[in-house]
Amino acid sequence: ANNMGVGVVGIIECNFLKPTHNKQDFDYTNEYRLTITALGEKLNDYWNEMKVKKNSEYPLNLPVEDIQ
Repeated sequence: ANNMGVGVVGIIECNFLKPTHNKQDFDYTNEYRLTITALGEKLNDYWNEMKVKKNSEYPLNLPVEDIQ
C-alpha cells in the first residue's frame, strides 16, 4: 500500500477557485486542475525531502519496502 503523504496537512489560500452549489467541493475548472497538479508536485517534493532527511539521520531505520 502507498502511504505517501500520510500525516501531512497543508493549508492554502485559493480565492480564485469557485465552490460548487453545495459548498463541499470546487468546480472542475482549469484553475482547479492546475492547483491540484501543483499541490501534488509540492507534496511529492516535500515527502521525498523528508524521506531523504529521515534516512540520512537514521540509515538503519529503513522500512522493508525501501530496501532494494
